[in-house]
Amino acid sequence: MKVIIATVVAFGFLGGLIGSQTHAADLGKPAAPATFEQILAMRDKQPLTGCYAETSVAGTYLRAGDRNAQGGIGGGCDIIVSGITMGTGIRADWGDVTTGSVFAKLGIAVNANLALYGIAELRSLDWKIKDSGQLQLGAGVETSLSIISPSLSAFLEGTTSVSKFGPTATKDDVLIRLGARVRF
Repeated sequence: MKVIIATVVAFGFLGGLIGSQTHAADLGKPAAPATFEQILAMRDKQPLTGCYAETSVAGTYLRAGDRNAQGGIGGGCDIIVSGITMGTGIRADWGDVTTGSVFAKLGIAVNANLALYGIAELRSLDWKIKDSGQLQLGAGVETSLSIISPSLSAFLEGTTSVSKFGPTATKDDVLIRLGARVRF
């Protein structure tokens, strides 16, 4: 977990250095406020913003030495503001066990096609949140696949359990997820 946190912090520092460069054009009088058309044009230049549908494959590695794979679907929305990416979503996974989850993410947009983020996910067996649950924290990376389609991106996430509750709480320790998102 410490390695994941250190990696996210290092990439955040590097992104801050890249994003903090000034140019001669920055000097002088302030720019006029952006028009609505300019804001919409900027959104089109940021392929990792907007709402999406996703599909993924997740590998769960259990402390007991067991492993299982799950297929999943989900959806959510992301926004990038001043190089900071924020998002939230919902997922359902099927495999040896059925789980539902909600998640939130916060990170940096390295450029218009690459985002690094931390993720917090609350998972529950069979969507029975009052009976059991698990809080997972981790990190992820998402990159635009605009060479294939401007609305397509791929993502990789890794999370680990930090808290569990309920008599039927899942026993996941580490979850690795690889998937694709289509933005609309």
